[in-house]
Parts: sequence; C-alpha cells; structure tokens
Amino acid sequence: DRDVTERVQQDAKIRRLARIHAVLSALSNAVLRSRDTSELLDLSCRLAVVQGGFKAAAITARTSANTLTMTSSSGDPAILALVAQHDHLSLDPAGVSEPPFMEAMRTASMIVTRDGSGADASAGWLAAMARAGVAAQISLPIGAEAWGVMSLFAGTPQTFDDEEIELLR
Repeated sequence: DRDVTERVQQDAKIRRLARIHAVLSALSNAVLRSRDTSELLDLSCRLAVVQGGFKAAAITARTSANTLTMTSSSGDPAILALVAQHDHLSLDPAGVSEPPFMEAMRTASMIVTRDGSGADASAGWLAAMARAGVAAQISLPIGAEAWGVMSLFAGTPQTFDDEEIELLR
C-alpha cells in the first residue's frame, strides 16, 4: 500500500514539473516569435492557461500613479474580473485584504498561497478567490526592479510545491 501511494505521489509530481517545464519552454519560444512586449505578455498568459493547465493567468503592471492595472490575461472570466476590480488601487499603503499580486509588487518578492480553499468570509481576497474556484495562486514579480507581476491561479490546493516554485523563479 505504501509503495503504491508513493508511486502515485511521484507520478503526480512528475506531471506537475513536466507541466511547468512545458510552459517555460513555450515561453522561451514565444520570446523569439513575439513582435512586441504586449504580444509577448498576452501569449505568456495564454500559454499558462492552455499548456500549464491553470484556471487563469494575469499580468498587472505598475502605472505612473503607483497603482497596478491588468495589462494581459487569459482564462476564467470570473477570476479575471476579481483581479480587474483592483485596477488603479494605490500600492501605498498595504490594504487590509490586499491581493497577493499587490503585495508581490510592493515587496518585489514572490507570494505563494498553497491552499486558500478553506478561507472564511472575513479573509476578503482569498474568500472571493475560493468562491471563484481558486484554491492556490502564485504571484511572480517581473523584472529586476519589478515593473509588473504575473499571477497564476489554480483550482487544486497545494498546486505549487517547492520544486515548481524554484522552476518559476
């Protein structure tokens, strides 16, 4: 029984890592094919959803007014609508129910929520995401001096293990 369980867990891990590797490989090709930044960002989101199997992907960028605005997206419209609700909110100071992508931009660090599926109604962002079918999410700053954030939304808790996170860095 234990051997079978370990084998099933290893198979699932291999599938997750292969998925991330496929997305990263496709992104490398997209960099070569894209004519401009906007096209590359749109394609990056689309690849994360289609090849990566994420429910949604969104890229938010810092504006000159020190707010974030969603510039590219793909996937579940309900999830993307929740991201869009935070367009043009100030990055200063941190809000009580700040979405992970805003914190990732403010701190220039990756923010991972491995299981937000059990969030209670007082949890704000996590509860809204859970109602939209999101159980895990990761927000990755883009650029050495974070000009934007790519957020990936998954329907399964514990989607991002340490090895996947390391690949996404």
